[in-house]
Amino acid sequence: MGATPLSTLMESQHAALVAKMMECGASQPGVREEDTRQFFNGFSQLMAAAAADDFGPRDEYLRAVIPPLKAAGMELSFVLHGMIRVAVGAASALPPEHAAWVAAFCADYQDRLLEVWDAS
Repeated sequence: MGATPLSTLMESQHAALVAKMMECGASQPGVREEDTRQFFNGFSQLMAAAAADDFGPRDEYLRAVIPPLKAAGMELSFVLHGMIRVAVGAASALPPEHAAWVAAFCADYQDRLLEVWDAS
């Protein structure tokens, strides 16, 4: 019997993944807990889709969300701090053998986020 695919693992462990992300990232000043939880819910779904080689949700999210955040005056440093919290939360919630994938996904996500940020 082979290992469970990462996308399936993320879907089945969604609540634990979000809980760990909340533990690592719910304390950002000026952000409501429910907004943070909503972001982590969505981000974990983007990760699960990417683990199944579906990067469309990630790309669509970045194009739809980042320009309005920037236009509303959100600081880039705030966004990047959030990425660190998401990466640490996700990596600590999943089995250790998936840490390298999480790191690579988050680094790529951040590169794409910066491209969208700079273009908007």
